[in-house]
Amino acid sequence: MGNAPIQPSSNASALNAETMPGRVLCFGETLGLVLNPRGTRLRDCATAGFSFAGAESNVAIGLARLGVPVDWLSAVGTDPVGDRILRQLRAEGVGVDRVPVNPTRATAMMLRDRNHWTEPSVYYWRDTSAFNHAVTELAGTCDWTGVGALFLSGITPALNAAGAAAADRMISTARERGSKVWFDVNHRRKLWSEANAASRIGGWLKQLDILFTSQDEGRILTGFTDPADIGRALLDKGARQVVLKLGVRGVWHFSPTGKVFCPAYTIREEIDPIGAGDGFDAGYLSGVIEGRPIEECLARGAACGALVCLTDGDWEGLPTKAEIERFKLQERKADR
Repeated sequence: MGNAPIQPSSNASALNAETMPGRVLCFGETLGLVLNPRGTRLRDCATAGFSFAGAESNVAIGLARLGVPVDWLSAVGTDPVGDRILRQLRAEGVGVDRVPVNPTRATAMMLRDRNHWTEPSVYYWRDTSAFNHAVTELAGTCDWTGVGALFLSGITPALNAAGAAAADRMISTARERGSKVWFDVNHRRKLWSEANAASRIGGWLKQLDILFTSQDEGRILTGFTDPADIGRALLDKGARQVVLKLGVRGVWHFSPTGKVFCPAYTIREEIDPIGAGDGFDAGYLSGVIEGRPIEECLARGAACGALVCLTDGDWEGLPTKAEIERFKLQERKADR
């Protein structure tokens, strides 16, 4: 188990020469999550687990555990689901003062049916949620004081026209104020088509400081399937840096100064891979904020993604720095 040597480009380390002032603002909806035990079918379960999930809150928790000042901008209802989300994020050190609690709209919900032989099936209840109701106002009245970077994903613009307009406003305002913009494509086929995703996200590429994408999402945005072609095309379209996540096959970083490859860590057993991409984002971005070389950012992101896969749940396995170092060293001694 381990991480093979990284292939650096000549100027890769210079890209993150300065740390980023201010807090990170993660903007997007989080949903209550009901999921069945692994190896069962939800329709046959007498009991199921309850948690929550959302790319932006996952990244927020991941950043907080790595010592990064971070706030979450969203909305929840006055219900046990919203209460659970807010209490957990506060406990993690994520700022939630920007989150309104709606007494008449519910927090969004999702069911995840995990079969042992195929990808999970996901069912959403979010059309009338507190976030959907508030998304326009959230973007229009956001307090940008102290915000150094905005993180959001392709899930918010996929929800509806209001979500797309809100994401557009958040990105534009961040650029106007000099804040960094970090975006993960996070394509959800149940929410919008490939054509709509390509059109909308393609219009934002010139405003993105860092773009996270998978190989298939890169195909959607560029029409190419080869990683090198995807990276080159996205840079040509205006993205400043492209991080192309290939899962167990590693990750590429593309910039105008060159490219860097980092292999994935090998793990003994994959328990739950959902959320690994968010974990990678948090690990990578924490390195960027600290001014680490690209090689170190990629390796930290890869470690975070691997550790998420070793734990059931979307965010529960997100590590601290000490846990990352133990994982890299493969110290399996009991801490007692």
